[in-house]
Amino acid sequence: MSGHALLLDGAAFLTVWCTVCQGTGPAAPNSGAGLQDAARRHLATTHPDHSGEPDDAFVVEPCRAITGWDGTEPPHETYNRASPPTW
Repeated sequence: MSGHALLLDGAAFLTVWCTVCQGTGPAAPNSGAGLQDAARRHLATTHPDHSGEPDDAFVVEPCRAITGWDGTEPPHETYNRASPPTW
C-alpha cells in the first residue's frame, strides 16, 4: 500500500521522529497539525545546534493503528497513550 493510500485509511495517522536523537514525537491526525511545530520546539530546546535547519532534522511518517486499537478513540490518541513520545 502506498503512503497516499494509507492516509485515506480511517485507521491511519501521522507521527514524527527526530533524526538527531532517534526519539519519537507525538502522533497526530492525518492533517499533521502541530507536528512540525512540536519538532521545531524539540530541536530548539534539545538540539540547539540543529535548530537552524529544522525540517532536515525530523521525519513525518504515516502510520496505522497499533494492536489493541478498538476504534473508540482516534488512532493517534491510542498511539500517544500506549507509546508515549520520548520527547
